[in-house]
Amino acid sequence: MDATFLFIDFIYVVADLDITEAGFSLMASNPFLRYTATLYISNDFCLDYSLMDEPHSASISLPSLRDAITVDGAAHFDTMAINLEDLDQLTLTFETLTPSGHEPYLRQNLRLYSPSEREDFGIPITTKYFIVKCEWFRHILSELPVFNDDIVCVTPMASQVIFSVVSKEIILTEEAEQCIIMGYEECVDTQFQIVLQPRMFFHNLSFETSAHVWFLRTINSGSAMLFPVVSSYVQYFIRFPPT
Repeated sequence: MDATFLFIDFIYVVADLDITEAGFSLMASNPFLRYTATLYISNDFCLDYSLMDEPHSASISLPSLRDAITVDGAAHFDTMAINLEDLDQLTLTFETLTPSGHEPYLRQNLRLYSPSEREDFGIPITTKYFIVKCEWFRHILSELPVFNDDIVCVTPMASQVIFSVVSKEIILTEEAEQCIIMGYEECVDTQFQIVLQPRMFFHNLSFETSAHVWFLRTINSGSAMLFPVVSSYVQYFIRFPPT
C-alpha cells in the first residue's frame, strides 16, 4: 500500500504489473524522470503463490489500486489474495481468519491495460556494490545542493564513497562506519550517475527500508539503488539508464 502512495505522489499514476513464477512487481516511470521505481515482492513472502499460466505483464491505474486497498472495511482484513482471473482484470480478495480457515471478506476488481514500452536498464552486478546507512543517505539528501534534474556523481573507492555535484562533494568512509564497500578494491574509474529528485521521494523511501541503501552497477553500464524492506523478499529498486 505504501508503494501506491509513494508512486502516485512522486512518480506517476500508472504502473506496470509483472507476474512471474518468482514473484510480482509494480514498476512506475515518468518521462520527466531519468529512472524507474519498482516494488518487488518475492513468492516466498506470500502465504500461497501459484502461477497457473505464463508470466503476465499489464498496466494498472495506481489511484484505482490505492482506492481498492483503502476502501472502507479493507483495514479489518487478515490477508489479501491477488488473483488474475482474466488477462484484463485483477481481483483483490480481502480475507478474515476463522477457525475453518481464510474466508472472503471483501472483493475488489481492477481493470488491467496493455503494458507500456520499457527501456532495458540491464541486470545488476551483484559482485561489486556498496551500502550506505540510511541516516547518511538522508544526510546526503539534505546537504547536497541538487536542483531539478541535476546529476549526482557517485564514485566508490577502496574505503570511501564520494557523492558530488558541481558545487559540493560529500565523502563517506568505511572507517567512520558510514558505508560498506565490496569489490572496488582495485577500481579507480567506476562512477555512478544518479538523480535524487524529487528529494522527498527518496527521503520517504529511506524510511521504508530496514537500515541500508544498496548501490550497484548494471551489466550495460547503468546504475541501480536497492532499498530492502523485508530482506530479499520485499524490495524497492530504482534503476537509472546507462551513461
